[in-house]
Amino acid sequence: MKYFVRLATEQDKPAVAKFYDNSLPLIDEKQTSWIKNIYPSIDTALKAIDLSQLFVCYDSNDIVSGTVILNNQSDKEYENITWSTPELDPNQILIIHTLVIDPKKLNQGIASAMINFIKDFGKSNSMVTIRLDTNFKNTPAQKLYEKHQFVFRGRTNLKSFDNKGWDDCVFYEFCLK
Repeated sequence: MKYFVRLATEQDKPAVAKFYDNSLPLIDEKQTSWIKNIYPSIDTALKAIDLSQLFVCYDSNDIVSGTVILNNQSDKEYENITWSTPELDPNQILIIHTLVIDPKKLNQGIASAMINFIKDFGKSNSMVTIRLDTNFKNTPAQKLYEKHQFVFRGRTNLKSFDNKGWDDCVFYEFCLK
């Protein structure tokens, strides 16, 4: 099956809401550190659409198979990581947030299609590097990024999504230039 990734629009909101409703309950919260009804939530996705930061992956049957938020915003703890190019303007750094793949469609190339899109998007928007964090226990995500030549850059704690503790996270980077 072919997959197409593009910026989500107002018209995508019902399909994205359905995708979140169907997908989020099936995601392992211990692996991702996501917290049901806190983060991610449909409100997070809809706000990202309004900010032109949510990208949606449709399959050839016009069904949402994945979403991702892309922007230049990172947690303060990103400053504790040894990046390959530490002295960049934030506008030169693309940050990957909340990459969600339909749990019923894993290992079908959706995540790879999205990662390839993200790399092309970064290049076409004059980004120098792509950065992200994921929970230390999320080995499938780590393997995905490593498969796509993202380089491990460090490990530190990030504030949990409910602000009641800390999550052990690893950080990856892909240099575009």
